[in-house]
Amino acid sequence: MKGTAKVDDDLTLGAHVEAALQDNAASQVSQINETSGFNISGRFFDLTADSETYGKGSFGKGFASSFFIAEIDASGTLYANLPSVGNTASGLLFYDNDANDYVEGLSVGDAFLDLEALSLINRVRYDSPVWNGLRLSGTLGQDQFRDVTLRSKGTMGDFDVTSAASYQNDANGPFSDWRTDGGTGILHRPTGLNLSGGGALQKATFDGRKSHGFLARGGWRGKWFDVGETKTALDFTRTWDITVNGDRATSIGAFLVQDIEAYDLQLYTGYRNYDLDRDDIDLDAIHVWTVGARVGFEVDASWGKF
Repeated sequence: MKGTAKVDDDLTLGAHVEAALQDNAASQVSQINETSGFNISGRFFDLTADSETYGKGSFGKGFASSFFIAEIDASGTLYANLPSVGNTASGLLFYDNDANDYVEGLSVGDAFLDLEALSLINRVRYDSPVWNGLRLSGTLGQDQFRDVTLRSKGTMGDFDVTSAASYQNDANGPFSDWRTDGGTGILHRPTGLNLSGGGALQKATFDGRKSHGFLARGGWRGKWFDVGETKTALDFTRTWDITVNGDRATSIGAFLVQDIEAYDLQLYTGYRNYDLDRDDIDLDAIHVWTVGARVGFEVDASWGKF
């Protein structure tokens, strides 16, 4: 639920409250635990003050300014095909051919770089006004988290170009020393051809290990049917040293998304391969096929000037 109240021509106050309802969440189910159960979790509890002159301030639980930095997606397949590819089936376990068993504690989510990094935290955030397509943001959050982010958005002839970069200090999770990441998306409007890419480098506190990885994605989109835009994408991901030094993980994905504009509906299907190379163990690749739908809607409440 979102609500806004316009104080005057420059200032708008807002509130955002959101909860998630999940059954058998992808991060919790695996080949040896197919039923993780139903849960409800709070996501947003956020207050904002947005000024065209002075920028936007946010207080409460919400996104840090560096969230989604490396996940810029010009293909339009984001909701079906997360750039943080490990999150699609993060609970699935790799199979050890030598032991003839699944390796507990070694899942897809463990093996691949989480390009989303920090998600929802208690924080204070500031986003500057947009100046020549540039916007500077920063966050102070729980557990001494701090970040600074620069975003740019504009056009170059027939191309739409979106870019972003960030630095995070004391990021939450196992990689909690520092992290830097960035991404770029380019869309050629006349043809619908597009290219997106992103990457991250981070240092673990407990052993000083530096993990890194990248994603490259190419796509083609266009309104080939009257019902809405059709989007296709192919991508390649490579990460190093995520769990231990020497790990090399690779993922390849192919996805198709069809918009049904009259109902704000997206139908999608796709395939993804997960492969992890570790020197002392023989692991099977994991193959995932997905099919699903997404319906978008909001409950909005707005008021005019006080």
